[in-house]
Amino acid sequence: MGVDQINQSSGVPVNSVKKGSRPALAVLFESYGITFNPSTRPYLQYPALEQAALEKDSDIDLANLQEQFRNTFQQGSNYAWRERELKRSTIDEYFARCEGNIPSFRYDPEEEASYEFTRLCVEAGWIMHWLADWDTDNWKESLRRYQKLWEGKEAKKERCRFRNACLWELHQVFSLALEQANDTVCWPSLL
Repeated sequence: MGVDQINQSSGVPVNSVKKGSRPALAVLFESYGITFNPSTRPYLQYPALEQAALEKDSDIDLANLQEQFRNTFQQGSNYAWRERELKRSTIDEYFARCEGNIPSFRYDPEEEASYEFTRLCVEAGWIMHWLADWDTDNWKESLRRYQKLWEGKEAKKERCRFRNACLWELHQVFSLALEQANDTVCWPSLL
């Protein structure tokens, strides 16, 4: 198994996938009697997994299931799955890593990512409070408050990591859109 690339959210080498392999998430979902949808982000499918697990065993430890899901998700993120096998999201990968390190934080993938990032920063203690509303009548003061809030070393480091995850995700989306556009547009006919 060779290293194909580096996972942009974690910095971990992304390994090639052996022919005939399946994502471990698919196996985890099937163990609870439901089908994993490879064209949907895994974190968006977690509530269905949780529901199926509760139907199978009403006494299941949901914290343990969440940890099992997160570990399986992170393991799968270290492989170069094709899009039809596992939908990847560097933003989800960033939050999965943080979710495992900050016990009080549980990522909500349906919430806007910058909101989740700010919530994470407050819960982790990287910033002391939520950002105040931006005063459009006093931009300089608003900017000063914003810079003061993010002056800590850990806050700056995490903000940089989150920014990189967002930019990498944007790159992936645009690359995929360009591939699809190239497949649907007959370029010679445009010349």
